[in-house]
Amino acid sequence: MLSACSSSKKSSNPTGTGSGSGTSAAANQGVSAAYNAAADNIVNPSTKTGGTLHLGATADADSWDPKIAYYGWAWNMQRLYNRSLIGYKVLNGDKFELAPDLATDMGTHNADFTSWTYTLKPGVKWENGKAITAMDVKYGLERNFASAELPGGPSSYFTTASRPRRATRARTRTVTCRTRTSRPAVAPSRST
Repeated sequence: MLSACSSSKKSSNPTGTGSGSGTSAAANQGVSAAYNAAADNIVNPSTKTGGTLHLGATADADSWDPKIAYYGWAWNMQRLYNRSLIGYKVLNGDKFELAPDLATDMGTHNADFTSWTYTLKPGVKWENGKAITAMDVKYGLERNFASAELPGGPSSYFTTASRPRRATRARTRTVTCRTRTSRPAVAPSRST
């Protein structure tokens, strides 16, 4: 799998190392491009927003829709463009630790672990600049269980036990998930 971002601007650094601004990768706290360099480091980091993400693979994903995708590598690639309440502390390496993504923390629960509440970080936005709301996250979570309307994907992953007991509640910046059975480790993923 290959990935790269491009922009319409020409790089002032013809060597291909560092960012397009001509600064070296080391100056940006990254490493030089080499075989497997991105496995546990950031290569050519940038603070620039926008551009196009180019992916190269020997086959296409079964779907780029987070509800329908089934292949593990497709889920991994989706971490580049999907957001969830809970994600991973870092996107590369081999030590994956859960951490808040859209949420301010790992969520709070009631005494029997059947209700989990998450508060959205202030200022999170869609790519068009519009604020991500609790209703957006509610929609994303509930669509994971819409197997009749959106067939395909890992439907067994979203089992009856994890299906919300009733509709997820959303208020301003708060999302509450209520499950049918005790879920001590609810970490909603693939929510937007």
